[in-house]
Amino acid sequence: MNLKFWMVTPFEKPDVRLALEFKKAGGFPVLHLGWDKGEAEVALKELAMRIDHFGVCISDIRMGDIELPKNVTTIVQPWGFPNTRKQEVVWQIHSIEEAQEALYEKADKIIIKGAEGAGLSGKETTFLLFQQINKLCKEVEVFVQGGVGIHSAAAYGALGVTGIIMDSQLALFPECSLPEADKKHLGHLSGNEIQDKDGYKFYVLPNKENVTLGQDILLATDLVSEYRHLKYLVKAISRTIFSHVKQAKQHDILGENSVLSKELNIKYPIAQGPMARVSDIPEFLGDVASGGGLPFFAMSMLSGEVAENALEKTAEILGDKSWGVGILGFIYPSKLEEQTQLILKAKPTHVLIAGGRPAQAKVFEKEGIKVFIHTPAPGLLDMFIKDGARKFIFEGRESGGHVGSIYSTILWEKQINKILKINKPSEVTAFFAGGIHDDLSAAFVRIMTAPLAARDVKVGVLCGTAYLYSHEIVERKAITSTYQDILIEKNQTVILDSGKGQHTRCAPSTFTDFFNAEKARMIAENMDSGELLLKLEDLNLGRLRIASKGIERHGDKLLPLSTEEQLENGLFMTGAITAFSNKKRSIKEIHKMIGEGSKEITDKIVLPEYTKKGI
Repeated sequence: MNLKFWMVTPFEKPDVRLALEFKKAGGFPVLHLGWDKGEAEVALKELAMRIDHFGVCISDIRMGDIELPKNVTTIVQPWGFPNTRKQEVVWQIHSIEEAQEALYEKADKIIIKGAEGAGLSGKETTFLLFQQINKLCKEVEVFVQGGVGIHSAAAYGALGVTGIIMDSQLALFPECSLPEADKKHLGHLSGNEIQDKDGYKFYVLPNKENVTLGQDILLATDLVSEYRHLKYLVKAISRTIFSHVKQAKQHDILGENSVLSKELNIKYPIAQGPMARVSDIPEFLGDVASGGGLPFFAMSMLSGEVAENALEKTAEILGDKSWGVGILGFIYPSKLEEQTQLILKAKPTHVLIAGGRPAQAKVFEKEGIKVFIHTPAPGLLDMFIKDGARKFIFEGRESGGHVGSIYSTILWEKQINKILKINKPSEVTAFFAGGIHDDLSAAFVRIMTAPLAARDVKVGVLCGTAYLYSHEIVERKAITSTYQDILIEKNQTVILDSGKGQHTRCAPSTFTDFFNAEKARMIAENMDSGELLLKLEDLNLGRLRIASKGIERHGDKLLPLSTEEQLENGLFMTGAITAFSNKKRSIKEIHKMIGEGSKEITDKIVLPEYTKKGI
C-alpha cells in the first residue's frame, strides 16, 4: 500500500523549476507540455539535462509529434488521443464509459480525472467516478486527479488507488514559478470563480489572462500553510494512509456505539436530510427513525394549518424518538417566525437551518432544541465558529436539489483542516454530505475524517438521495413510484442554473429541456439578470410537488395528474449518485450498509509497515 505521488505542472505550462523540486522532494514529476511547441521543446531539453527520468502530459493533440528525450518514461494524455510512442502511456479517464473502453483495450494504468480538476475534466467528480470504477482497481492501476488533498489522499489510497496526482494544489508553493502577485490573488479565491466551458475548467486572472485551473486551487492555501515546502508535503503523503487508517480503525464513528449515536439517541449517526415536498410525510420519517437514523421534516415554505397538522402528527408518530425539522433561514421573516412558533410547539429534538446564520439558532436552543447549521462554503465556517456555532452540516455539490458550488471532497478537506486548528475541537459535531449512500462512500468518510475522530470531534453522515431508492419512501407516498423509476431509468443528473447561486440538481426530463429552452430565449432577448432569475425560479414553482406527489395546484385545489402529465411537468430533484444508483433497498439496509458495511471495509484494510523513514 505504497501510495505513489505524481505531479503535473499546473496551468498546463511546462514549469521546469517545479518539476525539478518535486523530483528532489521524492515525487514523480510530469511536465505539462502546454500549448506552445517551442516553449515545450526548450523546457524538455532543460529538464532532461537535470534529472534522470520524468513524465510528460499532453493536452494538445498538435503536440503529438514533438520529440521526447530518452529519459521521458511516461506520457499522460486524455483517452482517445493517438498513441504511437514507445513510452508507457497513462490515460486520463473522464467517465465510466471511457474507463470501460480503456480496460477493454488492455490499458495498464488509468487516471480518473473528475470535475474538481483543471482543464479537461469529467462531468462527475473524482469522488463519484472513483466509486463507480472502484472494482477496476483490482484489474488495473488507478490514479486519481482532481480535488485531492491530504485527507482524501488517505481515503483513496486505503480504498484501492495506486497513486494520486496534484496540479493546481501545488500552485502556491514557493517552488512553483508562478509570479508572487498571482499566487497572492489565487490564494483568496472562493471556488465560485472557476469557469467551465464544455468540460474544460479555467479561471480568468485580473489581467484578463485565461489560466487552466480547477476548484482544487482552494486546497493549495491549506497545503502550503501546513507544509511550506514540497519535501514536507511528499513526506506527509507517504504517511497519510497509515495514520488515517490506524485512527479510523480505533474510532468507530458511524457505528451503534459511537459517541454521536449515543448523544443523538439513535442507532447510527446517520441523518436523513430535509427534502422539500418529500420528507414531509410523518410515516416516512417514522420509518427513518425505526431504521436507526435521525429524520428531518422539511418545512420548505409550508405554513398555516397544513404545517401545524403535519408537525403534530410527526411528533405523535415519533414519540420519544429523536427527530428534527429543516428550515430555510432566508425566507420572509414573517413566514420564518410563523414556522418557528410551530416548531417550538411541536418540540422536535433538533432543527437544521439551511441558508441561515447562528443567531437564528438561539430561539430553539433556549428551549433545549439542538441546532445544526448548513455550512456549504469554507469561509462560512470561520464566521459561524466565531459566532459560537459548533454543530454543522458540510454538504458538497454532489447533493440533490438546491446545491452549493463547492465539490464534496474539497469542501470536506477545507472544513476538516479548519476544525483541526480550533480550540477544543471536541465541542464540534460535523455531518458530512454529498455523494454518500453506501458502504464504500461511508468508508471514505470514515478514513478521511479519522483525524477529527482522534480529537473527539463527533462525526456523522447526512444522506438524501439514498432514501429516494428506499422501498418505504414509495410505500408511504412521500414520492410516487414514477419518481423513483425515472431516477433509475435516466441514470444521470443535470444542473439547472437560474443565476446568482441558484443551482438545482435533478434528473433530466421534459421540463429540464423546457427550462433550458426558455432560459436561452430570455437571454437572447437580453433580459436583465435579476428578472431572468425571478422568471426561471417561477418556472420551477410547484414542479417538485408534481414530481413527488403527482398533484398540481389549481386555485385552492390540489388535483391529481396522470403519469404522462407528471413526467412532462415534474422537477425530479436528486443527487449525483443517480448516475450509478439503480437498486431499491429498505431503509434498514441503507443504514446497515453505511453504519456497519463501511466498518467492515475499513477493518479489512491491512496497514502497511511504518518506519520513521515512511512507508
